[in-house]
Amino acid sequence: MLSSAPSYDNLPLVSIGLPVYNSEKTITDAINTIRSQSTKNWELIISDNNSNDNTVSIVEKFVSIDNRIFLHKQKENIGMFPNFEFVLKQAQGEYFHWLAADDKRSVDFLNENISFLDAHPDFSASCSKKYFDSIGSDQNNNKNFSLEQESAKARIDYLLKNIWQSHSIYYSVIRTEIINKCQFLGEHFMAQDWIIDLYIAQQGKIAIQDRSYIIIGINGISRVNPYKPFRVSWIELFLPLYSFHKRFNILIDYFSFFDKCALQLKIILLHIYIVRRRFIDFCAVFFKKN
Repeated sequence: MLSSAPSYDNLPLVSIGLPVYNSEKTITDAINTIRSQSTKNWELIISDNNSNDNTVSIVEKFVSIDNRIFLHKQKENIGMFPNFEFVLKQAQGEYFHWLAADDKRSVDFLNENISFLDAHPDFSASCSKKYFDSIGSDQNNNKNFSLEQESAKARIDYLLKNIWQSHSIYYSVIRTEIINKCQFLGEHFMAQDWIIDLYIAQQGKIAIQDRSYIIIGINGISRVNPYKPFRVSWIELFLPLYSFHKRFNILIDYFSFFDKCALQLKIILLHIYIVRRRFIDFCAVFFKKN
């Protein structure tokens, strides 16, 4: 199933994990966005989730010309989140970064974020400004932010207020030792990426770099259908963040009673917002058909 393990005289400084499935249209640009980085001491770990298009053959051409790129071929589809976990578990670098198959990075992305983390050991991660689709497209609903509050509670509180804009945190450069200890990796439920973001924020401060940037592709599954693919229980028809909420309770278990209450209120409001949004979407489709 797997290619041979990397052999370095010196371990890579940063590992990039690229989980892919039927990504023949975008995979070339995704790989080249890493190969063009100003930082050269990296490894790119690609896990193909049993694609039935030309993704593997495209990746194999890159593997043949660049010994920093490694391809793992799953014999069966192991699921989206387990594939994200898989690439992380292969990482040998001091730092780790997830890359989606339809995303791009500025050439200084790795260098700027790694340089910051090297100089600031109290930060768990560092991210860059994000753009949706392209730099030139409409970004009116795009907000970028850092989490530099001193307490974990304050960072989580601010993140929950801006959770719909937290893409940069998930796709930040993270200390590998920290993200490897996250107990929610590989689990399938709605807002799994949010719980990862919150875990990173719990572990330490998160910076944002002004010069570098990431471009988030617009063809992801959460944009096509943000609810049904991630529903794991009937109760999530009425409490869409039920599975997320259970993990969140574990994350803040050591907080004070009053801090827990304040944060729980924000989760309840998120439940209400999603139910309301889903009802509006349903009505729009219903009345359009009739």
